[in-house]
Amino acid sequence: MNFTPLHVYSGYSFQKSGLKIDAFLDECKKRGLTTVGISEYETLTSAPAFFHEAQKRGLKPIIGEDYEVDNLLFSFFVLNETGYKNLLKLGLEIKNEKATVETIREYQEGLAIVLTTKQDRLITSLNTDEQTFARKFAKVTRGLENFYIGVDYNDDIQNCDHFREFAFSHGYKLIAFPWIKYVKKEDAIILEMMRAIETKEVLEVKELSGNDCVPEEQTLTDFYKESEISALEEIVSKVDF
Repeated sequence: MNFTPLHVYSGYSFQKSGLKIDAFLDECKKRGLTTVGISEYETLTSAPAFFHEAQKRGLKPIIGEDYEVDNLLFSFFVLNETGYKNLLKLGLEIKNEKATVETIREYQEGLAIVLTTKQDRLITSLNTDEQTFARKFAKVTRGLENFYIGVDYNDDIQNCDHFREFAFSHGYKLIAFPWIKYVKKEDAIILEMMRAIETKEVLEVKELSGNDCVPEEQTLTDFYKESEISALEEIVSKVDF
């Protein structure tokens, strides 16, 4: 399966990830992946090191960034130089608290835009009243040219299937979009340690296994549809940066 991890947080996403870039890239190389992405939360600080280290390993890097706009988490991926410049402009607007979805439309050229399904607000709205959700969702996504819905296999299977049905009936493209916050399952303990430090709690466990890691090929094959992998490849094919 030709999979590219895109929704990846590293330690540069403060207290949101236990992932080290070198270890992540080594694991991707070991798995036989050819393209790798990163989309830190509200920062591009890791981009130079990620870009350099990926290329050094013969991997094609894709640079992205996550931002919350109108209470929704968007992931923006750079397709070309224009997209990189627009992502910087968009980030400035968001950090100055001036951004709306209309701002995204203004600066969307050269960017692929993904909305992950793993958001409580989206799930609740879809499950409560699909018709109302469809109208509001159409208003948000109107005019976004390279827009995709990202399916996370760690989400509840019923929620994922509901989004799949919704996307199919309303003409939205779905991509395989697992959220990766550490390299291996056992690295979940790192995030738990961070949480304990933040809340000043005593860490009662010494080992912890989680699924926000680089997924096994069998997991990807079992969960994702061919169309979701193909749409992911579509984004990768557009990258010239």
